[in-house]
Amino acid sequence: MKASQYNWVLEHDGRMVLFNGATGCVAVIAEESRKRVSEALGSAEPRKALALLGEDDRARLIDGGFFVERDRDERNMLRHVSLVPSRARALSGVTSVVTTRCNLACRGCLLESSAGRDMAPEVVNRMIEALYRTEAAEFTVSMCGGEPLLVPGICVEIGQRARDACARRGAKLRLSLSTNGYLLDKRMARRIAGAGVGRVRIALEGSRERHDRLRHLRGGIPTFSRIVDNVFAAAEHMEAVVHIRTDESLESPAGPVETLVKMFGRSERIRVRLVPDRVGGPSEDGCVGAPYSRQKRSGESSRDAPRQARPP
Repeated sequence: MKASQYNWVLEHDGRMVLFNGATGCVAVIAEESRKRVSEALGSAEPRKALALLGEDDRARLIDGGFFVERDRDERNMLRHVSLVPSRARALSGVTSVVTTRCNLACRGCLLESSAGRDMAPEVVNRMIEALYRTEAAEFTVSMCGGEPLLVPGICVEIGQRARDACARRGAKLRLSLSTNGYLLDKRMARRIAGAGVGRVRIALEGSRERHDRLRHLRGGIPTFSRIVDNVFAAAEHMEAVVHIRTDESLESPAGPVETLVKMFGRSERIRVRLVPDRVGGPSEDGCVGAPYSRQKRSGESSRDAPRQARPP
């Protein structure tokens, strides 16, 4: 393992802040961890220094791309990223980060769940203007966060305006939303479906015990049971895609994961995607605070990873 060559170490309000130019991730280092992090950044073998950090801090630094495997060629990775604009066709999709606020306090998340910003009206306007300008016959809008259902008004506005714009252009619109599912009750599902959302994505951590340990409200309040109920509520109005983290065989899962798969299988409008547990922290499809992953999730197409529009 080695420190990324794209790390920037900054001082802000007396605190140590790391920024990685390759992943775009930011980490604020606690005062008690500052010395060990500095040692890891300057070490030829940072594993020993990282091992002295808490599990959550260590996961943030590795998953955020601040430390990478020794054989990883970061320049080659960025070279491919830099070529994307020259290969791209007409803009056909956008990921809209409608808020960086969240109601959960997931272990390993890079965001401070008690703070954040919502998408400004001018950003929504620019996104709709881009939709009018593109020549694509099909357009995809994916809304995420943070937790987008903390600002349902913004989600509804984006959905309605994108639908109107596509109707005027004669283009087909695919509108989806990634949510932790905690606020997705029947009333909320009906509201966003009315704005044109045809698919929601929700992440579960396999067993109830694991999920409630990793993905809880502030104060440790569990979320598993309510989210599972809300998946079925959402399926009454739109397609629900549930990403379930598992460390078992993807072909023949057992135990709690198998139970979840069978339970969701009762609805024709619920699709399950099993995600291999490669990182060890909570998974979140579409959350900007989620640990950085360099591997594309199983079953996703290029449409699931469009460009991003974030709050300014």
